[in-house]
Amino acid sequence: MSGLLVSIDGPIHRWTLDRPERRNALGTELMADLIAAAAAARHPACRLVVLDATPPAFCAGSDLKEIARMPSVDAIVAHERHWRLLSLALRSLDRPVLAVIRGPAIGGGLFLATFADHRIAAREAIFGAPEVTLGWLPPGGLEELIELVGVGRARELVLTGRRIDGDRAHAIGLVDEAVPLADLDAAVASAERRFLALPAGAVADVKRYLRMRPGWTREQRDREQLEAFTAALGSVEARATLRRSREPGGARAHG
Repeated sequence: MSGLLVSIDGPIHRWTLDRPERRNALGTELMADLIAAAAAARHPACRLVVLDATPPAFCAGSDLKEIARMPSVDAIVAHERHWRLLSLALRSLDRPVLAVIRGPAIGGGLFLATFADHRIAAREAIFGAPEVTLGWLPPGGLEELIELVGVGRARELVLTGRRIDGDRAHAIGLVDEAVPLADLDAAVASAERRFLALPAGAVADVKRYLRMRPGWTREQRDREQLEAFTAALGSVEARATLRRSREPGGARAHG
């Protein structure tokens, strides 16, 4: 078994990394199963993906024991290529991905968390990127880390292998929320309600824009943004907003 538990809770697809004896390290089969789960989450009934893990860790990154048994450098590189595929699979989803970090997110575990749209961590959780201390550059996830914390913070984390707790991760923008472990489930439930209340079409538009933005010129960005806005005006939610705004005492919020 790969160690991935998948359940469907109404509009929520829940994924749980479940290799506690290996601190939820990602072997080839588990990474492939995560990519397959992302494909299944494209079903229209899915509105939110929640990525969790069985304690004691969120994820210890690549399974070094499995890698050490691989017969060649080419085999190792083929395994690590899954990081790029996994990033693309999660970031190309049109629904939000929420990562729940209860324990250590080390190496690839830290980078896996950056593939999500929203990260909630326990203050007691530990984050670190020890790859350089092990003798190599992280095989994937650096660009996502830089997007979140900037080049300077990413340099500090990756070059030094320094470990930080959930509060520090929140302070530098690595996670979106940091709460005591005892309050984590309540914070996750609150975030789930917020995401499920959002219009699915508008969420998809934002995710597509952010995904495509790096390859566009400023002119293309402005054009794509306005075109997406124009198309969205025909949605049920947008029409309802405009209808309420025409009524006395109607909606006053402005986008």
